[in-house]
Amino acid sequence: MLVENDEFLKKLEEVLSVNQSINRTCFITQKRFNFNGEGDVSMVKISEEDFKFSCLFRLTDGSKSFKYSTLVYPDRSIRFENSYSSILKLNLLRSLRPKKKKRSQRSNQSKQQQSQSSSSIDPLNLSLKKILPKVVGPKRGPGVKKRRGLVLKRSRLLFKIRNKQASSKNLFLK
Repeated sequence: MLVENDEFLKKLEEVLSVNQSINRTCFITQKRFNFNGEGDVSMVKISEEDFKFSCLFRLTDGSKSFKYSTLVYPDRSIRFENSYSSILKLNLLRSLRPKKKKRSQRSNQSKQQQSQSSSSIDPLNLSLKKILPKVVGPKRGPGVKKRRGLVLKRSRLLFKIRNKQASSKNLFLK
């Protein structure tokens, strides 16, 4: 259903606010409006500078429950897009998921704590199975960062153990 610009914005705000409480999907499309209707085609060429294009906005839920569209003319486009973008920002920012930045900060803190605790352990006194972390996880895909971290930690511990064993053997030889 073709509606006026202001009415379209009201319907958009209404649909987005309803979607906050109910998990529903809405589709918003925007495209350049084609003025060529059915009928005879004029052979006279119109220069592109004289011809201004309008923009067609559509709002639907993917089924037949609601369908709205509006035609935005070039002289009203700036005002419409300002209000359109403010409605989208206001309603979509509330529904976005939080960033995963907090999770990475927590993992960095836990890695620092583990490195501090592992440096205090004397690896010669404990068996290798208790010290060395078991490398698990896929070689590619999700979880690869965890696997790479475990491999790196294991190789560092093995390097420390071998250096201490080599230095203790050198002490006994002297």
